[in-house]
Amino acid sequence: MDSLAEEISLSIDFHMAQPNARAVDSVVLSGPGATDERVANELASRTGLPVSVGQPLGVFGDHTVPVGDDPARYTVAAGLALGVES
Repeated sequence: MDSLAEEISLSIDFHMAQPNARAVDSVVLSGPGATDERVANELASRTGLPVSVGQPLGVFGDHTVPVGDDPARYTVAAGLALGVES
């Protein structure tokens, strides 16, 4: 998990090095594995930023997925359904 935290940290550093980059003041993790506290702790340690885990389906809620399925697996689909662009 250290390599994932390192990649995210490097991506933030790259973003901040761009002209007119908006400041990054927090990190929200999403998707499968986002609840692994090791990633959040390592990322917070590397960046000095607060790190949280986003609600996987937001307003859709966990009740909209089949019983026993991980709601975090649906984050991309939920974002696309809302018309969110990255």
